[in-house]
Amino acid sequence: MELRSKSTERTAMLAAADPLTEEEALEGANAEKWKEAMLEEISALHMNNTWILTDLPADRKTIQFRYESVRTLLAIAADEDLEILQFDPPCFNDGSGRVCKLQRALYCLKQALRAWNKRLNDFLLTLNLQRAEADPCIYVSAPGAECRIILRLYVDDGLLCCSILTILKELVKKLDAEFEITLGDLSNFVGIEIYRDRSKRTIAIGQKNYIRRVLLKFNMESYKSVATPGDPSIKLPKDIAPSNDDERNQMQLIPYRAAVASLIFLMNCTRPDISFEVSKVAQFAENPGLSHWKAVKRIFRYMKGTEDLKLTIGIPLMEIQHQQIAFCDTDWAGDADSRRSTVGYIMTFCNGPIAWSSRVQKTIALSTVEAEYMALTEGVKESYGCYLDLRNNTDQLTNL
Repeated sequence: MELRSKSTERTAMLAAADPLTEEEALEGANAEKWKEAMLEEISALHMNNTWILTDLPADRKTIQFRYESVRTLLAIAADEDLEILQFDPPCFNDGSGRVCKLQRALYCLKQALRAWNKRLNDFLLTLNLQRAEADPCIYVSAPGAECRIILRLYVDDGLLCCSILTILKELVKKLDAEFEITLGDLSNFVGIEIYRDRSKRTIAIGQKNYIRRVLLKFNMESYKSVATPGDPSIKLPKDIAPSNDDERNQMQLIPYRAAVASLIFLMNCTRPDISFEVSKVAQFAENPGLSHWKAVKRIFRYMKGTEDLKLTIGIPLMEIQHQQIAFCDTDWAGDADSRRSTVGYIMTFCNGPIAWSSRVQKTIALSTVEAEYMALTEGVKESYGCYLDLRNNTDQLTNL
């Protein structure tokens, strides 16, 4: 479902046959005229130097997204057999993988985004939905409501879950009266492929297509797969980084940062099994060497052999136990360069992982006990965030 602002005045002027989405416009009888209008708009933006295409700077990030809350939502939807709709508008993509750096004002500046969010929030509140405490992008039905409703937003993308189909249809009609809505089946959301088995009340998520695309992008589709993402016998200290200009120039030809960024995306979305290795290679993004690049390629070789793996979220019907379970651990002074410890944790709900991480601790632990307490602190912080998500979204949480 795609949401777009629709004022009352514009609605009155809109003919019934007019397309409501870009896809409809380009498939209709007036497709050529729509293309001409689109090109005219884009040309005007280019003439005014509204943006330039550029690589994302190392110290900048695009709009962030909390994948933990999406997995939590899918776990609840699978367990309670909720009806699900998704909204996912078309995107601009020139195929280069670069980002747009604005030179002048455009529709989606932060002020425009805030205005859009405020309007959307105000409207959702009129539908008796409440904003979640842990994640302001989640809206839930009020206590005592006739049915359970959960809405997860990402700008104008999102997932809409409801326990009663007729009420879901009524909600969609109300949204359609205020915004332009394009509905879609639950199959892909923010880069995650979603597979649902309602008979078992499970949802599986994976990224097979994305893995194949990045293997092709980095010319690794013909590489032989391996059974593990890393070789424990190989260390990756900083002193194997390039030490002279010739070596640095050689590494400039290798897309190290882009490759690691693709792996980080996979790790954050659906692949906790590569967290440790990706965390290691990401430490050398500023000055990687050939040994570091070899470690990155090994992770891709592992991904090639495991592209069909999926995370399954949900529980068998005879095992109704709504517990949030957390595991965390750490080594001690395992980083050969800084002697900092590496912490790892994973949170599960409904028999599926909803949050995980593996990273080097920010300070040096002076003992194994201190390292363990620091790891426990990180685990508890993430657990509490997940707990707030669950508390806002379900009344069946029995234990933490």
